[in-house]
Amino acid sequence: WHLALKFQKGERTGDPFELERWQQAIVGNTFGWMRPDGTRRYRQVFIAVPRKSGKTPLAAGFALKLWVGEIEPGAEVISVASTREQARKVWEWAGGMVRACPLLAQRIRIYQHSMVLKDDALATYKPVAAEAGARHGDDLHGAIVDELHTLPNRELMDVIETSFAARRQPLLVMITTAGWDRESICWYKWQYAKSVQNGAMSDAAFLPVIYE
Repeated sequence: WHLALKFQKGERTGDPFELERWQQAIVGNTFGWMRPDGTRRYRQVFIAVPRKSGKTPLAAGFALKLWVGEIEPGAEVISVASTREQARKVWEWAGGMVRACPLLAQRIRIYQHSMVLKDDALATYKPVAAEAGARHGDDLHGAIVDELHTLPNRELMDVIETSFAARRQPLLVMITTAGWDRESICWYKWQYAKSVQNGAMSDAAFLPVIYE
C-alpha cells in the first residue's frame, strides 16, 4: 500500500514512499501480528524518534492505511496534536498523498477540515487540536498523535482511548520527538514503553519503538 503513496515535500517530491528498514519493522509489526480471532495484536504503538526522521509522512501513511486500507465500515480516523496547525501537518501530508494517487483520489473527497469516503459517508478523517478541548461521542477506529510531548495534559488521550470501545481492532499511534516535561502524558507513555521493551511490564497489545 505504501508504494501508492508519494512524498509531498523536498527533493523527493513525487517519489514513491519506499519504507526504510526501520520503518518496515514498525509497519510490519503493527499490521502483521494477529490475534487468534484474526484482529490485530497491537492496539497502541509508541514511536520515539529524533527530529528530521520523516515522522510526518510515516504518520500520514499510518492514517491512510487505517482509514482506507482496512475493511472497517464507517471508519473514523483523526490526526491529533497540541495545536490546529500541528494537527493539520499530518492531515495535509495525507491529503497530498491522496491527490497524487489516482486510486485514492477517485474514492475520497477532500474538504477544508475533513476527508470523506465517497462510498461511505460515515468514514471520515479529520485533524483535531488538543487546544479545542476534549472530544466526546466519537466512534474512532484510529488516532494518530503527532508530537505527543507537546500535549498540555492527558484529557484528550483519555477521551480517545474511551472512544475506541465499539471497534473490533482500534489503533492508537503515538509519534514523538524528545520533550523535557517529566510530568506530561508523553513522559508517562515513554516510561511505560521502556518498561514493556525491557520486560518489566507485560503488555502484549502495546508496541514500543524507541530510538534515543
